[in-house]
Amino acid sequence: MKRYTPVIIVLLVIIFGGAGFYWQYSRFRSQESEVKGTSTKLTPMGKLIDIGTIISPTPVTQAAKASDPLPTAAEILLKISQPASTSNLTVTSPTLVVKGQTVPRADVYVNDVETKADAKGNFSATLKLEDGDNFILVFANDDNGNYAQQEFDVNYEGK
Repeated sequence: MKRYTPVIIVLLVIIFGGAGFYWQYSRFRSQESEVKGTSTKLTPMGKLIDIGTIISPTPVTQAAKASDPLPTAAEILLKISQPASTSNLTVTSPTLVVKGQTVPRADVYVNDVETKADAKGNFSATLKLEDGDNFILVFANDDNGNYAQQEFDVNYEGK
């Protein structure tokens, strides 16, 4: 009997796991029939998520939906204060500190360095440079999806 215990356990897991999947799938199908007119998606765990419900107090025709402008993100403030000049910049240090200002609490990315602006919108990030030309991209976005970006090149002449 001891020899067959692992086999029995595996079979029980397979049986009950399949039953659980069937239960989740049937539950999803019943929920799907209740939400006609919406775009839905089944997650791997069997949860129903809404990926495109149009909420409107009055019926909206297909022609009206197609003509409505999509919401667009607005550009936010992004000012680089260090380095002082971002044109024709050549440095001899292997690190570069990029400082600037954007909207308060914005997420800021300087190449692969992620930081967050403080309550006044100030941010700072330190990059390691490679010999030669280095492309620098500074990207900031707020919680509302608004964003700004600036890019510049830095030439590092290592000694």
